[in-house]
Amino acid sequence: MHNSQLTNGIKDCIEKGFIKIVRQGGQCKGDYSWYKLVDDWKDYGKPNFKEQTKDKTTGYGFCSSDYHKERRKKIELARETSVLN
Repeated sequence: MHNSQLTNGIKDCIEKGFIKIVRQGGQCKGDYSWYKLVDDWKDYGKPNFKEQTKDKTTGYGFCSSDYHKERRKKIELARETSVLN
């Protein structure tokens, strides 16, 4: 499977309400997006369906050590208040 196939599959699942973006990644290497399974697909095609799309990332680049420290703090906080529970 090519990366583009996986990316298109994730995009399609988001648009149809199977998964939701919890955290948008992509700022630098190792900055991954987080997803959550949702039941929004039940309303797909109905007027009350809330469409969601995945934003394009700003691209990869140099990340300072301060950025990584802040990112680790945010990840730990997100794990403590996990939306996955």
